[in-house]
Order: sequence, then C-alpha cells, then structure tokens
Amino acid sequence: MTYQILALKWRPKKFSEIVGQAHIIKAMIRSFILNRIHHAYILSGTRGSGKTTIARLFAKGLNCEIQFASNNDVCGQCKNCLDIESGCFIDLIEIDAASRSKVEETREFLDNMQYAPSQSQFKIYLIDEAHMLSRHSFNALLKTLEEPPHHVKFILITTDHQKLPETILSRCLQFYLKPLSTSQITTQLQYICNQENININDIHLLELLANSAKGSMRDALNLLEQAIILGDSNHITSDVINNMLGILDVDDSISLIEDLMNGNINNIMHKIDHYSNIGIDWDHFFSEILTILQKIAINQFTSFSTIQQHNTNNKSKNINHRIHNLRTKISPETIQLYYQIFLLGRQELSYAPSYRIGTEMTILRALAFSPINIQSKKNSNKNDINKFNDNLKYCKNSLPQSTTHLNMLTIPKSKTLIKKPLISNKIHTNTNTIELQKIQHQHNLSVVDRNLPQNIIPNDNSSNHQLHLGDVTKIFNTHLVSNKIPSNTVSEILKARSKLINYHDNYNKTIKMKAKSDKNIEFQKKLANILKRFSDINMTAIPHDSKNIKKNDKNLLIKINSHKSNINTHRVDYYIYLDSKKPLHVIMKDIFQEAVQFDPWIFQIYQLSLLKPAKQLLLSSWKQIVDDNKLYLNLLTCFQHLYSKDLHNAIQLEISNNLKMPIKLYIIKNDNFVEKTPIEYLYILYTNKIVQLKQKILIDPNTKIIQSLFNAKFYEEDIQIF
Repeated sequence: MTYQILALKWRPKKFSEIVGQAHIIKAMIRSFILNRIHHAYILSGTRGSGKTTIARLFAKGLNCEIQFASNNDVCGQCKNCLDIESGCFIDLIEIDAASRSKVEETREFLDNMQYAPSQSQFKIYLIDEAHMLSRHSFNALLKTLEEPPHHVKFILITTDHQKLPETILSRCLQFYLKPLSTSQITTQLQYICNQENININDIHLLELLANSAKGSMRDALNLLEQAIILGDSNHITSDVINNMLGILDVDDSISLIEDLMNGNINNIMHKIDHYSNIGIDWDHFFSEILTILQKIAINQFTSFSTIQQHNTNNKSKNINHRIHNLRTKISPETIQLYYQIFLLGRQELSYAPSYRIGTEMTILRALAFSPINIQSKKNSNKNDINKFNDNLKYCKNSLPQSTTHLNMLTIPKSKTLIKKPLISNKIHTNTNTIELQKIQHQHNLSVVDRNLPQNIIPNDNSSNHQLHLGDVTKIFNTHLVSNKIPSNTVSEILKARSKLINYHDNYNKTIKMKAKSDKNIEFQKKLANILKRFSDINMTAIPHDSKNIKKNDKNLLIKINSHKSNINTHRVDYYIYLDSKKPLHVIMKDIFQEAVQFDPWIFQIYQLSLLKPAKQLLLSSWKQIVDDNKLYLNLLTCFQHLYSKDLHNAIQLEISNNLKMPIKLYIIKNDNFVEKTPIEYLYILYTNKIVQLKQKILIDPNTKIIQSLFNAKFYEEDIQIF
C-alpha cells in the first residue's frame, strides 16, 4: 500500500474531528439543522488552519444521504461522503484559481453551471486561492455569484481576503479561521503519537513543534513526521528536536540567564561560541530567553506554576525549581530591564554585521547594566574618594598651623579635581588667564615648618616665608601616589575651553553661511524656472502704422509706445504678437507686455531670430555699450553654464544683421547687484503678480464662503501661475 503522510492520513473526516474553529463548525451545523444555507461562502485564514477540510465537510453535509444523524454530524459512510473523501465526487468541482485565473477559464465553468447535478442535490464549486483570480474573472463571476441557480453553491477559499473585491465580499457569507493555539496543536500531536505508537520523552518537545508551526496544523504534522524520520525506532528525544529546529534546550537558556546574573562573562562567551558551531536559530534563541524572563516575572507576582502539574516530570520539576530560585535572586526591575534589552536586541539583530555579533553585543549590554556591575562601580568610586580624602588630610597636616590661606583652595570630592561650568561666549581665555594669575598672587601662603621637603624650604634669613600655589601642588604630587594631580591641569582646561568657544563660533558661522547658501540656491532655481518659461515665447514686432495688423487677434498686445529699435536714438512705435508652444496665461502676457514696455534690452532680445539656448543666454545678461561697434554682455555667474563659443558667434551675427552694422560682442562674467538682468526684472514682475493674485484670491467672496462652510485653509505658498 502506498504510504500516506500524516497530514493527509489524519485529515478530519467529520465535523467533530476538527481541531479548533468551533465558531465556524457551530454555524455550519446550525445552518443544516435550520435549513438556512447560504448560496456562497468565503473561508479565509492562515495556511494549515483547515479551510479546504471544512469546505469538503460542508460539501458532505449538503449531499449526505442520511442528512445529519442524531449526533448532528455527517455520517461518513454513505456513497456521497465516501466519494467526496476519495476525491471522485462528480458534483464537487474544485478549481485552483492560482493556475486557472483567466477570464476564459472562469466563463468555461460558468457555462456548465446551468446543468443540474448528476447524483446529488447540489452542485458545489470550490474555488481555492480565490484571491488569485484576475479582475475580469471577478467581474464575470459577479452576476452568477449574486443570483446562482438553486442547485449551485459556491465556496471560496483564500489566505488573503483583503485582495478580494468588495463586490465579491458583499455577496458571500464570510468565515475567518483563527490560527490554532499551541495547546490545541500539542493535544492533537499527542493523540496522533499515541495512535501511531511514537514514543516522546517529554510533552515539552511537542510544544516546541507546535510553536514552530505558528498556528498551522499541517506544518506541525510535517515537522512531527520529520522528527519521526530523524528519530530512532519511533523514539523522539530532545536532541532530535533541538538539532532539527536549530534551537536550544530550556536548561541551556536558564543556565545563560544564571551566568548573566552572576556576571560570568567567560562562560557566556564559551556557550555562544558553542551555539554558533552547532548552528542554532538566533532568533529562536532570543525568543527562548524572553520566554524564560517572562516566566520568572510571572512567578514573582503570582503562584502560577511555570509548567502545568499534570505534565510535569523530573525535568520539568527541575526547570520549575530553577525558575523559582531565579525569581528570588533577580529583582522585578532587573527582569523588566533584561526583557527590554533582549527584545530590542532581537529587533536590531538583522542590522548587526552577523547574528552572533548582534547576540554578543546584546548580552554585553545586559551585563553592563547588571546590578552587580553597577554596585561594584559605586564601591570602587567610593573607595577612590575615601583614599583621596585620606591623602588630602595628610597633606593638610604636613602644612604648618600658621597657614592662613589654605582653606581658599577648593578641591572637589571626586576624581575630577577641577570642574568648570558650561561654556559662555561672554567669557574668553585671556580673561581667565589674567584672573588665574591674580588668584595665585593673592593666595601665597606663609609657612615655617621643618617637616616640609628641603627643596621648597625658604631661606632662614627671610622674615616672611611664603609658599606659592605651585609649591602646594608639589606637595600634592609628592604625597598623592594613587591620585596624581597634573600641574598644568588648569592651563589645559583653559586651552580646551578656548577651543570649544572657537568651535562654537565657527559652528554658528557655518550654519549662517549654509542658510545663506540654501537661500541663494532656492533663488537660482526660481530664476531658472522663470528663464525657461519666458525663453519659450517668440515675439513679432510690427510698426503701429502697418496695415497688416489684425486688431481682433488674441495674441496681439497693445502698442509699445516710443521704444528704441536699435542702439541709435531713433524711436519707433510697435504692435507685438506673441507665440508660444504652450498657451500663455493672461497674467504671463501682462508681465511680458510690461517688461518690453520699460526695458529696451528685453524688446531687442525678442526681436532677434535666435534659438532657445541663445535667448536664455541673453536674458541672463545685462547690456553695456562702449561705442557703436562694441557691445558688452555681463553674464550672471549662476548661468555661466549657458555660455558656449557657438552661441557667442550666433548672437554676434544676429545682432549685426538686426542693426545692419558690424558689431563686436564681448561676454564676461559679472555679478553686479546694481544692474538688473532681463530675467531678474521678469522675476520681480512675476513675484509682484503672484502677490497681487494671492490678495485677490483671499479677499474674493467665493473664497470666504468656502472657508466658512468647510473650515478650509488656503496655503498661499502653493498659489502659482501655470
């Protein structure tokens, strides 16, 4: 006989054999009893939760010849039930939407739907992975799904119901299958192991398989089958499960927490090296540590047993005993701290150079915040302070009783001898140096003592013996062996302070320069945008007395009065026509008309027959005439990329032809903030128009009505001319 895998062999054959999903089983059984059967169902849920199994059992219930026995379940013995179970029932049509998603295939089985069932009461269409159907297939299914023939029932199965159109969802009765709990999967695995004569050392091993299945009974059965193959003579041990899943035993996790509490870093690193060699799943390692910490925390606040008593054996009792001991050694605050550290370490594991490095750094972080390390650091600091105070008393006793100004020296009670306040920009290094010299001069100490070192005893002939601040420092250097005080500490601090002040000043300057640079870049972008828009415009100028003027032309602007036509002083009045690739807004026309009215250079630029790049170059330059035959163009630096030798020659030739005289053209870079280039002038006019437009919009009655009715808000910076 062909071998049958456990997932198929132990597939439920009746509603009573379904594990979990009690809410769905109850609804289906009640619908059979009350004879209130919907024409379309949707079963959604995670993989391995029983969707296809329940759908087939529902088909059994619809076509069972006994029609639900007294136990409210299918008989499983009639011809229809046996045929559905063996997969040869002709009136149950199973469609794999993943491989038959085209609309033609959908229409094919819809055309056969009109025929009555062959051997049963209902014809059932079971569409698996229904979310894989195409949009056209769903549209073809809509009408039939809404009003199917009375002998047709639909069951749609999907793992992602959110991908189904709302029009499909509204036509069906929806059931969501919940993921199975660990206890439900464990109980079923235990029952199957007993039926298959499989020996399990500990039920905890089945819990590990259930956890790894993540709510899927099919995955759990496949893992159990894999464990049976790896085991010896249908005997499954903890080593088999741990090696198969790449996980640690509970004892290992508890031992690591114990070493963490004792601060035994050598044992921890040896264990991590061993875990890396056997190739464990590091994510599961964090999960197991977090689980143990959670059990310790619960054990601290409740009397709830870590492992249920009916499942306990010697190993489980040992685990409970160790967790009970840990709860008395670790404070609740430390447990919460460790839990947070390992939880964040698990989240950051994918960002580490390797999983092992991420694990080691997480454990070192937990060890750094261990109460043992913190207390040892406090004791060490306290011992250092006590030793320093003892040495300080010894130094004071070595000075004579006649010393009058020793109390002026303030020494902090810590390793850091001199503390300075936060840096203020108002105080500078030079001032501090002068003040330090004054303090040192004022705190000269009078001393006569035979116990002082010979190298600093003053001359006996002196009537007033003085000991300077530097001499006191020498005494400190002589007697303070464990905490030496450098003689140049103050000067180094002042130098560092000066560097910090300079850094602060330079930082502020850098910020201001960056803000100014960003502002200039933004202004240059706006100029480039205006340049692009106005370089697309072509202009044709016609003298006002010409007979070829069409007064009704929409592209005709009003007359340009008394405008210079060339470099000479001769004046001519024109009408101008505008032509652009894109339709010009009336505001853009007004801006152009005003520009050519008051700036002769703009008018002359648009009279030239030049390509767009040459026109952009001219608009970015202001004109300077040296004499009748020489013309200088001053180009803005931000637009120097527009310049080329070919454009230079083309512009020079076109200006000469336009003026009907040879012109020598010079183009130089010059950012003169007094003179305005045509593009800058156009930008000013454009900005003024925008301001006027915003004011008109804000005071418009329609705008105020919209604001009052809908509580609307207008963003002025978003108003633009298109």
